[in-house]
Amino acid sequence: MEAQTENNGIFIRNNKGQFIVGNSGKPFGAKTKNVKNVKEYLTNFLNDKQTELYEIWNKLTAQERAFLFIHISKLIIPKPTESINTKQNFNPIEIFLNDEN
Repeated sequence: MEAQTENNGIFIRNNKGQFIVGNSGKPFGAKTKNVKNVKEYLTNFLNDKQTELYEIWNKLTAQERAFLFIHISKLIIPKPTESINTKQNFNPIEIFLNDEN
């Protein structure tokens, strides 16, 4: 098989378009074009609807705001890559719910 595609002087695919032995393809953590496009779209949408979202947020109960905040946070905050030893240096997060803004 003859290599066709070159990346910084290193051949990464054979003449059938397959990755050659030793090349696993996309690097770990690399974002695809679709993921970048979706994140950009969502960012623009949230920026455009900022006033409306603020009004909706204020109409939610404290419990609904906490629920929404936790679920949105999961989309924004990266997941940990290593396990946390819960016996050392662990401070739990406390969330108090009340009807005040």
